[in-house]
Amino acid sequence: MDKENVFSEGKAMNRVALACHTVLAAVLALSYLMEVVKGARTIGYYLVFLLLAAGPVIFEFIMYKKSPEDIRLKYAIGITYTIFYVFVVFTTVNMIAFTFIIPIYLVLILYSDFKLCVSVSGVGFLVNVIFLIWQGIQGNIVAADAATYEIRLFLLLLIGIFICLSTRTLGQINQVKLAELNREKDNVSGLLDRVMHISGQMSDGIVDVAEQMKELGAAVSETRNAMQEVSAGTNETAESVQNQLGKTEEIQNHIEQMSDVMDSISHSMEEAKGNVSIGQGNIDSLMRQMTVSEGAGREVVEDMKALEEYTSNMQSIIDLITNVASQTSLLALNASIEAARAGEAGRGFAVVASEISSLANQTQSATVNITDVIQSVSEKLGIAMDAVDQLMKSNEKQSESAAAAAGSFEKIADSTNQVDEQNRRLDQAMEQLTAANSVIVESIQTISAIMEEVSAHSQETYSVSERNTKIVAEVERLVEDLSSQAKQLNQSQDR
Repeated sequence: MDKENVFSEGKAMNRVALACHTVLAAVLALSYLMEVVKGARTIGYYLVFLLLAAGPVIFEFIMYKKSPEDIRLKYAIGITYTIFYVFVVFTTVNMIAFTFIIPIYLVLILYSDFKLCVSVSGVGFLVNVIFLIWQGIQGNIVAADAATYEIRLFLLLLIGIFICLSTRTLGQINQVKLAELNREKDNVSGLLDRVMHISGQMSDGIVDVAEQMKELGAAVSETRNAMQEVSAGTNETAESVQNQLGKTEEIQNHIEQMSDVMDSISHSMEEAKGNVSIGQGNIDSLMRQMTVSEGAGREVVEDMKALEEYTSNMQSIIDLITNVASQTSLLALNASIEAARAGEAGRGFAVVASEISSLANQTQSATVNITDVIQSVSEKLGIAMDAVDQLMKSNEKQSESAAAAAGSFEKIADSTNQVDEQNRRLDQAMEQLTAANSVIVESIQTISAIMEEVSAHSQETYSVSERNTKIVAEVERLVEDLSSQAKQLNQSQDR
């Protein structure tokens, strides 16, 4: 923005200076045109004059069109007009033509450029000095005109000095004012920056507040809806609490019934434990009897094995007796044959041999009967052995079954003890449950009273939320107004 102000000042000064130069050139061109009309000047001279007067103006217009703030325009005006002035001074026939430099002095004061004023005024004064010297050399200066030329030089010198002093003073004043303006500008700029910073912070804060107010509005609306739901929920909860109280009382009745059942189970478990103890005693007695029976069975088996050996030995003896009887019968037969050969002498021997043969036959018949008896005994003994074996196997199975039954009774006893232990724990748990249920009943009654208070407070909170919703809406409107004003302030600062 400061740069734009400087450019605007440069443009204004260039515009005024160019306008003054144009007017001055036009007036001089018109004046010299009158001289041409009067016949005091030739057209060729006028064309040169017009070129030096109007040419620079056209050039300066071109510079101005390209860049209205071009700082070189003042130098172009000073240099081109000085060249034009030199031409006029050395070609004029008018004594007051030297004053043509004075208007350009006044134009250059506009720029407050001390060096430019010194240069132009110095050149103008020097041109007049050279012109007068040249006129003196030419012999064109008479004694009567000396005072006029002195006044001319002193006038140009004083005007140049005054113009330079004025320009310098104006420059100093302008610098002081510019410094003050810069300080004021810095102060105003700093103040404006602080204002804009605060405005920006306020705008940001307003935006944040607006967002927070929207969130607050949404939260208040949600709170209102939530409190409405809470109000309805507390009523439902109160009903649920009453229902729960009834259910809890039913649970208390069931707990009491369960306690009675647990007492009955405890009594039954005591009886079961007694019956299991009796069963274990019977199983132990059966195991002892089975042990005795197994021992007796083993002894019977051993005795029957010994008897079987005896019958085997008896069979051997019978076989021996049978062989002896057979040999005796054969010997008796041989003796009878020999006695028959002996005749009357061997008759007695024949009778003996006949008796021996009869005894041998009887012996063989007896051995056959004994053999049959032994075989029958052996068969019966084999049957008895089989029966004893089956009895032993049966005893073994009974022993295994009895052992399994004993193990089962031990497991039953352990299970019964565990069930009894669990029953005692369950009984303790039922007592704790009864106490806890009583506490729950009291808590439910307390909750019911609290829910009634909550319902009343929730209704009050709902009413407050309704009022807060209206307040938040009004605050949101005010925040939107502040935000709009802050945006307008920022936009005006940008402009």
